[in-house]
Amino acid sequence: MKYWVLDKIFNHASKPRQMEYLVVDESFKILDISEQVQQFAEHATQVQLGKDIRDNFPELIGFEDILTAVLKGKQDIFELKGIARVSESSQPLYIDIYALGDRDENTFQPHLIILLEDVTEKMVSEQDLAQTIRETTLQSIALDARKNYLDQILNSMPEALIVTTCSGKIKTVNLAALELFGYREVELIGQPILTFVADDKIAHKTCNSKYLKDFKIVCKTKTGQKIEVTFSRSTIQTEFEECQDFVYVVRELTSACGERER
Repeated sequence: MKYWVLDKIFNHASKPRQMEYLVVDESFKILDISEQVQQFAEHATQVQLGKDIRDNFPELIGFEDILTAVLKGKQDIFELKGIARVSESSQPLYIDIYALGDRDENTFQPHLIILLEDVTEKMVSEQDLAQTIRETTLQSIALDARKNYLDQILNSMPEALIVTTCSGKIKTVNLAALELFGYREVELIGQPILTFVADDKIAHKTCNSKYLKDFKIVCKTKTGQKIEVTFSRSTIQTEFEECQDFVYVVRELTSACGERER
C-alpha cells in the first residue's frame, strides 16, 4: 500500500476520528469487516462476508471502473464525500468513503480496503454555516430593498431633507437638498450642518432648542449664493438609547435671484 495515501487521509488536524473498514476482492465481494461497520451501511442492512459490497453501499454503483483501477494500482485513491444516511428514528449520519489498493500478505492477491469515516459533525457544522450565510444574504437583500424604497420616498419629496447626528454631522441628504445647495452627496456626508449657514443664528438655535418649526435663516449654496429658507427640525431615536439624530426639513423662500417663491 502507498502509505502516503493514508497520510493524506489521517495526517491533518482534526478531532478523534470514528472510522470503520471493509476489505473486498476484485469482484467486490466482502473479505473482512471491522466490528462497527454495520452502522454505516445503507438502511442498516446486514453486512456479511462474501456479500457484494454494493448491496450495503449502493453509492459505489457506477464507480466500478475507478475502483478496479485503484485495486490494480493504476489510481492511488478513490473518494466519495458527504454521503447521507437518514432513518426515521435517528438524526442524519454523514460518511466519507475512501478506497485504497492493497495486496494479501500471503497470497499477494490484490484487494481493496474501503475506509468509512463518520463526518456528521463536520457536515452539520457546514450546513449550519451555509444556512447562516443564506439567512444573512437574505437579510442583506431585504435591508437593501428597504433602503432603496426609503431612498425613493426621500428623493420624491419636494422639500430638502437632511439627517444629522446629535453633534450635527450630516448622515443623510435627499435629492432636493443636493439640488438646493448645489453639492454632491459625497461632499456633504460627515460635514457639519452649519456648512450651509450664512450667519450664526442657526448655531444658537441648534444648541439651545430640541425642536425648530419654520425657523427662517439665510443659507448659502456651494457657489456662495445666498438663499432664504425655513428650517424645521425634529429628533429621532437611534439604536443607541443615549443618542438621537436630528431630521431637518428645509424649504426655500427665495429663488437664487432673490425673488420670493412663496
